[in-house]
This record gives sequence, structure tokens and C-alpha cells, in this order.
Amino acid sequence: MPLAKAIGRQIFRAMAGKNIKPMALIRIAQNQGGTYRKQDMLSDIRKFEDRLRHETQVLSTPFDQKVSKGYMVETELNQPVRYRVHGYVTMYDEETDTYLRKKASFYTDDYENTGNYAESFVRSYWQQYKEEALEISDFEVRAIEHNTGFQY
Repeated sequence: MPLAKAIGRQIFRAMAGKNIKPMALIRIAQNQGGTYRKQDMLSDIRKFEDRLRHETQVLSTPFDQKVSKGYMVETELNQPVRYRVHGYVTMYDEETDTYLRKKASFYTDDYENTGNYAESFVRSYWQQYKEEALEISDFEVRAIEHNTGFQY
């Protein structure tokens, strides 16, 4: 790996989680001699920030609107379905009286409003979390993958 790329990755890793915009991170890396292809830098930043492509745009999509097809990630899913919906599930733990937030995803053939995806997740998975003594309170859509070769 070239030295400039190694420098950039170290900077991105060190700055992860500090709420610095990607372009500001790239400028910091460039000033320190860590520069390489912009698309690769953005991909590395997403990896270190544990974010998905177009996540910011998808998270800002209103509850009653569909995510634009331009913000979907084209990929080959290992399931024969059209979409994989990624999100943050918020659960209430009765034993500790706290709310937990973790990542979850599910597969679907339906192209729907983000609110409908949230309702579908709660309807489909409430039993699974109930067995763990957790109550689902919300599912926030953070990204959608479209299965290459399937119609929208």
C-alpha cells in the first residue's frame, strides 16, 4: 500500500466518530500528505465511521416518502429478493428500564415509504425481541440495497 494511502487511512481511523464531515476529513488527510483517489477515501471514511453509502440522504427521507432509487446501493444480494433494508432498531429493556439501539436489516420485495418499512419490521420481528425481554419502539431506515438484476 502506498505511503499516502496508509497515512490517509490512519487519519480516517483516528478521526472516526468525531462528527467531522467527509470532505473536511479529506482536507485534513491531504494537508498531512495522505491523499489517494477520492472515491476510495470516501469509501474508507464510511468503513471507519461504520456508515453505509447514501446513509445521510436515506435517514433524512420523510416517513411518508420512498427513498429515491438514486440513493439505493446496487449490489448482488445472497437472497432472491429485490431489496435489503438496513436500519437502527430502538428497543426498550424492561429489566434495566433503558432503551437500546442497534443495527438490523431485513429482506423484502416491496418498494415502499420508509414508514412502511418501519412498520413491517416491527410487525415481523416483535416476537423475536419479545423473547429477549425487549420491546421494539422504533425502526429507522438507514440504507436500502437493490438486488442487481431485479426490477425496481
